[in-house]
Amino acid sequence: MLCPEAILVAHVRTGSKKHPGDAVVAAAGTRLVSVTEELGSTVTMDYRAYNAR
Repeated sequence: MLCPEAILVAHVRTGSKKHPGDAVVAAAGTRLVSVTEELGSTVTMDYRAYNAR
């Protein structure tokens, strides 16, 4: 199984619009925000919406 950061990078590169999951977010932390903002991914918006619940 890939580490959370590798899962995150693969998730962003494929342009997935689905939230990567709590385990990836918890392990990747600020990396999620920095990578998604840098690439302009929709994951950042999904991440914010997911955590606004």
